[in-house]
Amino acid sequence: MSALPDLTPADLAAFSQKYGLEVGLARLPSVGIVNRVYRTALNAQTIVLRVPMPGDDSDARTESVAAPAAFHAGVRTPELLIFDDDRDVVNAPMTVYAFAPGRSLDG
Repeated sequence: MSALPDLTPADLAAFSQKYGLEVGLARLPSVGIVNRVYRTALNAQTIVLRVPMPGDDSDARTESVAAPAAFHAGVRTPELLIFDDDRDVVNAPMTVYAFAPGRSLDG
């Protein structure tokens, strides 16, 4: 697991309440240096909550435009379900993606 810091239990509870996510977000292995990544469910669909590290906001904003365009063009990429730049839980934009099974890049 990467050295990226976990969100606090209060942060995770706030995201769960705000978006109606199932309680108990599970941290996924992170090999990059950009996002903290958690798996849970939204309306019985497995999803991934991603929160960038401070200073990496521009990547999240770029993805908020590029990911839906790629998805709708038929590129095999997870669907972006939520982009939120409110910063009312943590001081960073966050995204919720449909879960895409696959191999971790750390191997």
